[in-house]
Amino acid sequence: MSNPKKRKQGSVLKQKRMEAGLTQEKAIEYLGFSLRSLQAYEKGESTPSLAKAVEWLGFMDARWMI
Repeated sequence: MSNPKKRKQGSVLKQKRMEAGLTQEKAIEYLGFSLRSLQAYEKGESTPSLAKAVEWLGFMDARWMI
């Protein structure tokens, strides 16, 4: 089972994706993750590298410009 910190990080990543109005399928298209990886990140089962997390959050915050 994931620890609370990882679950919190995962919920933030999921929230940002949803705020950007993206399905998981659309997000993986833009970010280049596998669906399984994205799901694991969002559930807190796995943690993306810092570079990937920054890319994810930056993309989601900039999504309104697309």
